[in-house]
Amino acid sequence: MHKIKREAFTLFELLLVLIIISLVYYLVVPTSLFREKRSKQFTFKELKSYLSTFGKSDKITLLCTDECRKCKIYDGNKTIDTNILKNKKVEAYTYKDNYLNSIRFTAPKLVDTYEEICLKYSYYPKKDIGDELFAKYDGKVYYFSPYFQDTKVFNSLEDAREFYEKNLRRLRD
Repeated sequence: MHKIKREAFTLFELLLVLIIISLVYYLVVPTSLFREKRSKQFTFKELKSYLSTFGKSDKITLLCTDECRKCKIYDGNKTIDTNILKNKKVEAYTYKDNYLNSIRFTAPKLVDTYEEICLKYSYYPKKDIGDELFAKYDGKVYYFSPYFQDTKVFNSLEDAREFYEKNLRRLRD
């Protein structure tokens, strides 16, 4: 008798391969998705890009009150509550007369609030510019350039001031 050549897989072999592929997918994919979500968490350094996700209006403003426990994002007609600062205090500064001076914010005309404002930052997505601001948050100092530079991070206010003065001297020369 002649032996019959086998040219196909049995149903059992196909099911076994399918189970192995499903098991590998189940073990690998959720961990990679988890890593991707963790990497996309908000960081204060990425405030401009975070605000740009809230629409394409002319101006998007982050306004934090109640010692930065309550933050709202104003985008044209919408108001979005957010807790991006995680109840951590922010101190805002501006450069004037060779010093970084603390800022006291006032509420924009469109916002009815009588609470003390700890942070106000506006971003203009169509122009890709934002307010110039130094902010001390979570032990670091952040410099938000009004134009196309990335946010700079410093260990102290003195380091931030030296960086800013160095750039001013370079511009004057």
